[in-house]
Amino acid sequence: MDEINFGELKVGAYLRKSSDSEDKQVQSIETQEREVQTMSERFRFHLKNGYIYAETKSAFSPGRERFGQLLDDIESGKINALAVVNANRLARNSMDGARIVDLMDRKKLLAIFTLSKISLNNANDKMMLGLEFLMSKKDSDDKSVFVKNGLKTKALKGLPSGVAFIGFLNDFTNEKGNRKWKIDSERYPLVQALLKRFLQGDISASRLHRYAIKELKMTTPMHKRIGGALISRSRMYEILKDPIYAGFFSQGGVRYPLDTSMPRMITEDEHHRILQLLGARHMPKTKKYLAAYTGFIRSADGGFIGQDPKLQLICDCGKKFAYLHREICPTCGVQISDMNSPKYLSYTYYYNVPRKKAGAKARHLNERKIDAYLADYARKNLTFSRNLAEWSKKHIHELGDKEIQEKRSVATRKVKIKKDFEAKKARYRDMLAEGLITSEEYRTDMERLQQSFSSENERMAAGQWLERANEIVDLTEEFSEIIESGTVEAKRKVLFRLGSNLIWDEKKLSIINRKSVQALIDGLNRARRKNTKFEPGNYEANKDETEVFASVRPILLRTVGVIRTWIGVNQQDFYVPDLT
Repeated sequence: MDEINFGELKVGAYLRKSSDSEDKQVQSIETQEREVQTMSERFRFHLKNGYIYAETKSAFSPGRERFGQLLDDIESGKINALAVVNANRLARNSMDGARIVDLMDRKKLLAIFTLSKISLNNANDKMMLGLEFLMSKKDSDDKSVFVKNGLKTKALKGLPSGVAFIGFLNDFTNEKGNRKWKIDSERYPLVQALLKRFLQGDISASRLHRYAIKELKMTTPMHKRIGGALISRSRMYEILKDPIYAGFFSQGGVRYPLDTSMPRMITEDEHHRILQLLGARHMPKTKKYLAAYTGFIRSADGGFIGQDPKLQLICDCGKKFAYLHREICPTCGVQISDMNSPKYLSYTYYYNVPRKKAGAKARHLNERKIDAYLADYARKNLTFSRNLAEWSKKHIHELGDKEIQEKRSVATRKVKIKKDFEAKKARYRDMLAEGLITSEEYRTDMERLQQSFSSENERMAAGQWLERANEIVDLTEEFSEIIESGTVEAKRKVLFRLGSNLIWDEKKLSIINRKSVQALIDGLNRARRKNTKFEPGNYEANKDETEVFASVRPILLRTVGVIRTWIGVNQQDFYVPDLT
């Protein structure tokens, strides 16, 4: 491209400091501004007055306000160059990085100045800039995986993440990540007294709140910036509804028991009783009922499988009846609101809607049988030990790192191929002009050249597969647990992430998987056939030198490669029947 006079550029500066952990070692806004001023003297450019864009915002996802204004000003021509201390200040996600490169492609953005270099609008500089954005994205993804694993590890120890619930305090004597809770001697007995008082059933949550602030003078714990105020009405509802006081909590849709060193204020039955008391006239609200497998199951011929929920109640007299649209027990005549300990039951059945509408017999499938089928399927086909999962992720990341290195060489090769392509086109045009070849020969040669260039580009294209492969491995650790004890929302989410559907043919249940998931299952089955002593659910994969693991290790490595192929190269990770 033409030479650029840096002094004539309309340069704006972008300064970003994030509150996320990614930036704990990153310079402050003031320091970045000073560095940009130093850069302007070093590279001899002038910052345009009024075009310094500073914000405190994470770049993990699109949506930064000042960054959006920056792009708009580049698009409108108000500025045509950027000064930033490091390229990762601009983008740590794919979309924002692509927008920067696109502005350079369209010659709206002519240069990006950083502390270490200048990126101009040429193929090599844009390639390196794209790689910096790619590495920033990978670093963000890795941090996300590490955080999720850390939160799950802490939950398995019975420790919820974040600030301790009222009645408990965070224990800062341990290192970060292993900090437990301790009893708040001031508020613990107050919370317990409030829960026991509400269980008597003769006081509303609003009255209980007034009692807490007027009689007990109950306040929130003091923290650095907040705390010490009387508890709000919304906080009272949180206390009443939270299962933590019964000794368990949910994280990511999975239930975990609270650390056994923490006392339980109430029993689990008492917790459910409180939830019933909070409902209108003791009854759960059923404005909309969504079952776990609605939308994930169909008939063998593709017909819709509907849900049939059964919501029942067992009265104190022992009579079981459907409680919707009822206010009294049909046997003893006692008002539901006056029952001492009503027991609520919920069953869901699935059936072939088209068959039933046509008057044909449609067998019902109990949701509990689906739970049992999926849990058994997961144990047999999709259960990894923790060590085997970590071993798999290690090799997935090794493939990903290798691909990044290959992309660097591919990008360099693309530049050379493009130059050679343009040179050959120019040579053919000269030959045609000099009469050395005919028009028909020219068209034939150009078509052949274009086909060669296109096929080379297609061969070098690679998909983004790393995140999906890691997700599949993560699911092997949590799938059966969620199916057995997770919430309706958690079950639906895990099926969506796995990408599997169920088939009900009126006799038996079966499952169809995406090709990447099926490739994993097929690989594990081949490994089992190779050595019957190998069992993924309990095998210690870090013992690489043992005879058992050494015998199946090549199969597992090939399996990782096949998964990468289905997700990344073929881009055809469609459903296939499970024939195992």
